[in-house]
Amino acid sequence: MLTVFKTELTETLTKDLLHFAIRCGASEFTVRPLVGQSELLPVEQLQPFLIGHRKKELPSESPRRKFEAVEVWSLNEQAIATILTLCPRGFRATAFEWVIYRRSCICMVARPGAERSHMCLMHTEWEELFRLGFRFSLYMADGKLHTKEFTELDLPENKNKKLVARYPGLAKFVPRSAKTVDEVFANPYGVMSFPPTYGYPRINPDAANNNHILSWWSPSHDDLLRRHIERDGWRWWPSTSALSQITGEELFTRWQIDDPDCLSRSWADVLAAFARARAVQLGLLHGISYPADARECDICYEMFSPSTHHPSLREASPLSERYCSPCLHESFVQSNASATKEECLEYVRRLAELLGRIPSSDFWINSVDLESLDASNATEVLLLLRTKPRTERIKDHFGSWLGALVAAGILEDGTRKMQRGTQCIAHDGHVCLSLAEKTIDDLLTNLGVPHEKEVKYPEGAFRCDFFANGVYIEYFGLTGDREYDIKTKEKLLLAERLGIRMLALYPHDVVRHSALRQRLTMLLSSPNT
Repeated sequence: MLTVFKTELTETLTKDLLHFAIRCGASEFTVRPLVGQSELLPVEQLQPFLIGHRKKELPSESPRRKFEAVEVWSLNEQAIATILTLCPRGFRATAFEWVIYRRSCICMVARPGAERSHMCLMHTEWEELFRLGFRFSLYMADGKLHTKEFTELDLPENKNKKLVARYPGLAKFVPRSAKTVDEVFANPYGVMSFPPTYGYPRINPDAANNNHILSWWSPSHDDLLRRHIERDGWRWWPSTSALSQITGEELFTRWQIDDPDCLSRSWADVLAAFARARAVQLGLLHGISYPADARECDICYEMFSPSTHHPSLREASPLSERYCSPCLHESFVQSNASATKEECLEYVRRLAELLGRIPSSDFWINSVDLESLDASNATEVLLLLRTKPRTERIKDHFGSWLGALVAAGILEDGTRKMQRGTQCIAHDGHVCLSLAEKTIDDLLTNLGVPHEKEVKYPEGAFRCDFFANGVYIEYFGLTGDREYDIKTKEKLLLAERLGIRMLALYPHDVVRHSALRQRLTMLLSSPNT
């Protein structure tokens, strides 16, 4: 939901707003000049908070999209203090506006001194914004007006008053009172829970220390957890609806207002995390029974059932059955936001060594990459992935993933003359002259495409790197070397003159396996002509 402030951003309100953005989960910001302003951006003062760069699309009349790199800074208490001093022409006449990001998405666009600003918020965040003294309208994502003016009647504690104001016949409306645990369990739908689709996350013990929840948590809540765990066993997941029913509406609503954790996450996620941690704290999960397929995770050695994995994960590779969902999830999401150049190089080299091929820039974006793991070193790969550098760090140090591969000595650098790679053996036994050739060979094997190496062209003495389904596949890895470029041009002209099908691949093609897989599939699946 888009929020449009109708409150002038004074210095005090700007400070409150930026602190509010941090509480909402915002952690990055950038600055841009207003249209028609020529004043230099305050880059030098913000350098202590620099994270890296983000790609920004530029307006263009041509169909081809254009981008530029913009600097991104960390949003914290010190940065806020600096922001408030960067108004060289007076607070009401600043030439800049601030763009605040939450999880890589724009959370707020604000300019000190302006009378209108914009922010993308969840409904639980409108309430705190109103209490901070801001007045605003609400718009849908398509720009349609949702609420002309957010008022006190829109606050959750006043929702009954709003109903009465709209429907006078409900003047005798009474808030729902708390039920007992027995009453909740007596209802066949009273204790329903909905575990995450992609597997149970790891339990965070610190979540049990939430004082806002502990202020209303009672022995009845513990009893509900115990009975629920006894009923559902290893499949147990907290029933947030049941917990709310035995709490009472007014108390439960007040908690959602007061608990700052409910600003950055949904109240159901906050309560579920607390309930799981509370169950561990009370020892309610000791002695829990598991199904016949349960086993210990090869990383954390905790018991789990592979049946909790999402079907796509189980179909991707039988290796998924060796690891619990929390460990797989951590390998997917964890990254090093402050990786040094040396740490980036070490990660790239180690990943290439474990995979035995050129690591893709989009490796481990989805569960399909499980197919490429070897049973002997899958655990090492998963643990290494938790140290992977952020994409922004790779771009800052090397310009691109391709540049990192070249700097690490994994991919040939065509800008200088060098020996042509090292011999290595592909999965099907073919001898390849570089790791890049092995990557292409193994991908053809995985696609089930019969192929040959070093097949002669119909004329001349040239040989292609691969021949499959009537297509001559060439990997031009040393583009930029004069002699090599002459030979490349002769091969391309020969293929054009003979009218034969050729697929020319270059270093930038082998660093995106998903795109390369799609390209080979489309070309090689067509009939041999």
